[in-house]
Amino acid sequence: MFGWFPDSPYICVSISLTEYILYRMAQHKSAIKRARQNKKRAIYNRANRKAYREAIKAVRLAKTVQEAEALFVTATSILDRVASRGILHKNNVANKKSKLALHINKMKAAQA
Repeated sequence: MFGWFPDSPYICVSISLTEYILYRMAQHKSAIKRARQNKKRAIYNRANRKAYREAIKAVRLAKTVQEAEALFVTATSILDRVASRGILHKNNVANKKSKLALHINKMKAAQA
């Protein structure tokens, strides 16, 4: 659990279900706002990262070439969206798309 207490100068980070650590938070307005923004961005980035990883995994686990090609189209659009949002660098996205295309081409060659 990750918690921020508005009236408290502490931030709570859990280690396990029963243990947690309290970290002292800065008292300045700007530092409190920065902590709020970082928390929002972490959630946003985690969701986007999960989306692209699941898309890549779906392509890799596809049983047929047709299924893999259909999933590849959705995976590339998700990867492009992630690159435009700044979560991954565009070259990193290009490498991931290239590897997925190679995977599909190997599937085609094995099928022929």
